[in-house]
Amino acid sequence: MAYHDVDFPDEHFKPLVMQIHRTISVDPQFAKASNAEKQELYEQMAIVGMFLATTQMALKVKPNPQVAAAMKQAAKGYLEQFLKTDADRVEISGHGLVLR
Repeated sequence: MAYHDVDFPDEHFKPLVMQIHRTISVDPQFAKASNAEKQELYEQMAIVGMFLATTQMALKVKPNPQVAAAMKQAAKGYLEQFLKTDADRVEISGHGLVLR
């Protein structure tokens, strides 16, 4: 949403959540993490996601090119850090996250 400046349809949310759940459930590092570490990761991801989503919505009401550019850079960094790929390849569709 934040990186590509596009809306996120509600119907895309469930497939994305299911995909992320499947992916992290087989990740050995995630399996080794304590419940406290898992909770912290969840909270960090939720906070960052909500911050980016609400900033994007606010920019639609009151555009600010500097804030939009900073948000896009931040979103790019988060995507590339988490997914280990170029953010330009990332797309979210009705099937979840897809790398082009």
